[in-house]
Amino acid sequence: MSDQDRRQRKRVEMNLLACFRVRDGKETATGFARTRNLSATGVMIESSDSFELEQFVTLDFLMNDNRVLKLRGSVTHLTRTDDGLNLVGIIFENLSTEAKRLLAQQIEA
Repeated sequence: MSDQDRRQRKRVEMNLLACFRVRDGKETATGFARTRNLSATGVMIESSDSFELEQFVTLDFLMNDNRVLKLRGSVTHLTRTDDGLNLVGIIFENLSTEAKRLLAQQIEA
């Protein structure tokens, strides 16, 4: 099955600033990334930091209306670009009704 067949939600190219936190055991890694695309169920971020498949990530997005949207998810896809950056696919988990509404607003903007 192709990626296109698996995607059931509208995916929009979007350049938002995101702060991430990853907790591995007792250590917490933090950093910044930018979004490449966003959907109601997940995001692709671009980062110089390394991630692992199935790793849990907390993301704070600076939305176009200057609101900060905090979401949690897990890493489902990893790709390294020719210029050494990491493309990280993250599926959102346990989205609140408000988070779903704000995501939909951002995607339709």
